[in-house]
Amino acid sequence: MVRTLRASTKDIRKYREEIKKITKNLSYKNSHFLVLGLEEILTNVMEHGYRYDGRRKIYTGFFYTKKRAIIKIADRAKPYDPTKAKHPEPMELLEKGADGGYGNYLVKKIFYKAVYRQLSNGNLLVLFYID
Repeated sequence: MVRTLRASTKDIRKYREEIKKITKNLSYKNSHFLVLGLEEILTNVMEHGYRYDGRRKIYTGFFYTKKRAIIKIADRAKPYDPTKAKHPEPMELLEKGADGGYGNYLVKKIFYKAVYRQLSNGNLLVLFYID
């Protein structure tokens, strides 16, 4: 499934529902974690890469078999490699009173592997999920 999303909560919400339907044969827990990780990344692109500019686009590819998924996310934001970002433990963040910062931790825990490529006009993140 290939989709072009606007960098808006409405489009991300619609995409989330599509992914839930596709992954319905996973356990509820695994489907929920997969969707949570994907939503976190899309929200980070929208918030940090595009600064909530709903005219900007996020390009996605979701390839799924019974127990595996490969997810490609491309954007035209400034270069950012989430695979090299720090991912503090949630308790550290809570103790500091942080409102955010959980995304990189979640993505590293949910996905088997993440591969980043800087493109000439943006970013490509490929995520591998194994149930």
